[in-house]
Amino acid sequence: RLIGHSQQALQDLQSVLRAAPVLAVDAYIAQGVLANDESRFAEAHTHFDQALQQTAQIIEVRRSAAHKGKSWAYCMSSDLDAALREAQLARYEAERMQGIILERSAQYNEATQLYNAALTLAKELGHQEGIANTANSLSILRAFQGNFAEAKALQTQAQEIYQRLGMPGRGCNAQINLALIHNLSGDHDAALAVLQNLPAAAAAHQIIFSPQTVAHINYHTAEAYLGLGDIAQAEHFVTQALQIEEEELIVDCYRVVSEIKLAQGDVAAAENAVRFTLQILDGQSPPNLYLCGYCERVLARVLIQAGQWEAAKAVIARAIVCFQELELFHEVEKTRRLLDDLG
Repeated sequence: RLIGHSQQALQDLQSVLRAAPVLAVDAYIAQGVLANDESRFAEAHTHFDQALQQTAQIIEVRRSAAHKGKSWAYCMSSDLDAALREAQLARYEAERMQGIILERSAQYNEATQLYNAALTLAKELGHQEGIANTANSLSILRAFQGNFAEAKALQTQAQEIYQRLGMPGRGCNAQINLALIHNLSGDHDAALAVLQNLPAAAAAHQIIFSPQTVAHINYHTAEAYLGLGDIAQAEHFVTQALQIEEEELIVDCYRVVSEIKLAQGDVAAAENAVRFTLQILDGQSPPNLYLCGYCERVLARVLIQAGQWEAAKAVIARAIVCFQELELFHEVEKTRRLLDDLG
């Protein structure tokens, strides 16, 4: 395309669409860009719409690129109102994607600002799916920050919209997030009820969960049983989660393994498991401070059980620093209570 071979570019893109469906979204966007270059705006809209419709799980960055392409096509054909709306939708997708990135790197205050900006924009545009997606993402973040009532309200909002739009797959994924919120708030019975209802909900809509989704369900189920003191069930489900080898869950799962071993009185195994999680986190750049704080706190409990008081105090101090840096003061207070166990 850049050296003027548009027809060859189109032929190459058609082969991508046939040979590698997973790349179809990018190929449709590229076809739209080529059509824009040649002032074939109606065709450009078709390709950008195909990109947007390719999958319900489309990555926000690609959605943003498709909306940007549609905006340009509308602008060049002088439909400025439509061009502005598409540009705003592109901005919405970019704001939400930035929020996701910052949340995953535990930059919670910055992520909250971006999610709120995306949510406001989605509401201004009447973009119902965008409202639901952002409320779903923001609900988890607010739970991490200890705002459980707001988190549950945001989840309710997301669930209602997904149901109204006929998006049961998104609804099921949001239910997993609701279970996470319940677990974080200490309402493990509610978390377990949500998770146990998921198979029936999925079957009713002929939804087949991916292995990654099954791993998340198993992990959250293990957390719920651990919170309820059912160690055998917790061990069963965390083992199931680990067998799927979902990289995103390795740290959380081994932290749960450590807590299970501690409950079983196997202090050495508990220490090995939690130190493994910290080794993984130390290898990240930058490390996730939220997970570091959680795992350090579990290590402190292990060291207290082993009678290593001074070492435990040092670990508690490190956990507190992690949570203070994130301004998660409810977690700071929870961590400081471990000092009571040291007298």
